[in-house]
Amino acid sequence: MVKRFRSRFDLPGFDIVTNYFEDFDTDECFDHINMGFVLEHVDGPALIVRRFKNFLKPGGAIFAAVPNCEALYRRIGHAAELLPDLTVLSDGDRQFGHQRYFSVDTFTRLFVEAG
Repeated sequence: MVKRFRSRFDLPGFDIVTNYFEDFDTDECFDHINMGFVLEHVDGPALIVRRFKNFLKPGGAIFAAVPNCEALYRRIGHAAELLPDLTVLSDGDRQFGHQRYFSVDTFTRLFVEAG
């Protein structure tokens, strides 16, 4: 995916780092950190957020996206009694390495508790 992205886009000043979030380390600080569909895969999402907060410059921000357990298709599945609850993982989720879903509340709480 990274190779494909780099072949399609030339973004000066934009760097893609490939590493496990748990293992990444740097002395550099950043204005912005993007975690697109990462936190549902890691063992300790709170640990990752707290750790990466330390890589931000003052006034910097983390931008994160995760699957939403409250999405319309999941609400319909739950109302049709196809999902016992909105946070249950499917076999497909597990194949993609998902360990959890987030709601707006759990996602917000993760970042608030991480400071």
